[in-house]
Amino acid sequence: ILSHDNPFNHFLINSLFEKNQEESYLLFSKQLCNTIDQSVLQLIKEYAETGNQYFLKLNGYLMILFSDLLTAYQNYLDENSIQQVCHPKISEILSYIIENCSTATLEKTAEQFHYNPQYLSRLLKQYTNQSFSSFRRQIRMERATYLLTHTDRPIQEIIDRSGFETAYFFRIFHEKYHISPLEYRKRFTVL
Repeated sequence: ILSHDNPFNHFLINSLFEKNQEESYLLFSKQLCNTIDQSVLQLIKEYAETGNQYFLKLNGYLMILFSDLLTAYQNYLDENSIQQVCHPKISEILSYIIENCSTATLEKTAEQFHYNPQYLSRLLKQYTNQSFSSFRRQIRMERATYLLTHTDRPIQEIIDRSGFETAYFFRIFHEKYHISPLEYRKRFTVL
């Protein structure tokens, strides 16, 4: 289930491995999936019985529940994609921030797209549920972690290429991953 790139997987991975300051949750409407009740009841029944192989069965039922939720979510998105009308320039704006994350500012981005900075800030908050600086920081961190695991560039060069100040980078990196960038590189390098 976790091998695909979708919001459900991002939520699960972030919930397991990142230290969030805010409580996070997913809310599913019961109408999305008819089999949720059955999956949850099987989980509870198996947990209560603790018989042979109960842990293996629990994992199986949990996988079925997650699979049902993911399938329901994907079906919901497919059925409602026509109704999800997006601001005409939002993908261009997000692409611009991603491509220029090391130098992009709210003011420069607003100027690039001929928007007032406050309007652009509200627009980004509406479509990403993040402020400009939070979104940019996330993109910068993703770039830094990619460079850490896919190149042998010095850490200071990675920090500079990602657009961070050195001390700030080390502080937020440790807050997010609970290890140093060097340790992260050692654990997750794919070279």
